[in-house]
Amino acid sequence: MTAPILAHVAKQDEWVSVAKAEAVQKEITAGGAHMTLHVYDAQHAFVNDTRPEVYDAENAKLAWQRTVTFLKEHLS
Repeated sequence: MTAPILAHVAKQDEWVSVAKAEAVQKEITAGGAHMTLHVYDAQHAFVNDTRPEVYDAENAKLAWQRTVTFLKEHLS
């Protein structure tokens, strides 16, 4: 049995690009596992509220809600 994977990726991120995340998702799916990928119109570290230059409250809240839902689905 494989553990499900959840990924949150920002569109404006040079290190973890959407293309790289989609490639990883494709490999994982090809291997028979599952990866949920959420893409946000935000910058890298958009959930870090100590960095006002990148923090995006709306997307951070959405990412958190999606994380809690994911964990409830897979750990309950």
